[in-house]
Amino acid sequence: VYILNDSVDAELDKLDPVKCKRPIASGRISKQGALIFGLILTIGSLFGAWQLSIKFFWLSTSYLVLNILYSFYLKKVVIIDVIVVAFGFLIRALAGVFIIKVAPSPWFLVTTFMLALLLATSKRRYEFLLFENHDVSKKKAVLSSYNEKLLDQLIILSATSSVLSYSIYTVSQYLIRTSDNGHKSLIYTIPLVLYGIFRYLFIVYKKGKGGSPEKILVNDPHILGTVVIYGITVALMFLYL
Repeated sequence: VYILNDSVDAELDKLDPVKCKRPIASGRISKQGALIFGLILTIGSLFGAWQLSIKFFWLSTSYLVLNILYSFYLKKVVIIDVIVVAFGFLIRALAGVFIIKVAPSPWFLVTTFMLALLLATSKRRYEFLLFENHDVSKKKAVLSSYNEKLLDQLIILSATSSVLSYSIYTVSQYLIRTSDNGHKSLIYTIPLVLYGIFRYLFIVYKKGKGGSPEKILVNDPHILGTVVIYGITVALMFLYL
């Protein structure tokens, strides 16, 4: 999926100070060679998915089809573009749930979707500001349909919804039915989630970043530390409480 998207966006990526260093955009790998390699990965991945689980296979296929549509068309439709990106993360989470063979919690899925939507809208804001003064032909077509105020509102709405949905998840009846005592303490992780999202918004608005959420996770000690503390806290809750 990423190989296909980078192949389609190669010319635009050359104009981006970060994406221009990617293998296809920089010319280190040809589009033809990349697409052949991508096809091999696709066949191998779907075969492996089929061996693991029928549900996992159909989710993988759905993810592939959705992203093909995104690469060629949906990325050009305002609002739909960020929703599709977020929905892709939701499919990944749902696939993981099927692999470990547990029933998916509705509020877990809502939280995953809203958090992914926060990352997607933040990335669009970064791209919009980066290419604001560029000619239409030199930036993603969908960026011309956005403005900074709209993206700011989408980011705040996504951030608020992420915190609310996670808070409801920690006290949801589903979690209570499927846990022993851990759910009683999971509510105390809300401040960690709140701080992590606030810190991310600080990085997006104060530092002008947000183009690469994965790099923020690795490079920002505050967010990375919050994730580590959250993981340790939840593990201890379910092991000893």
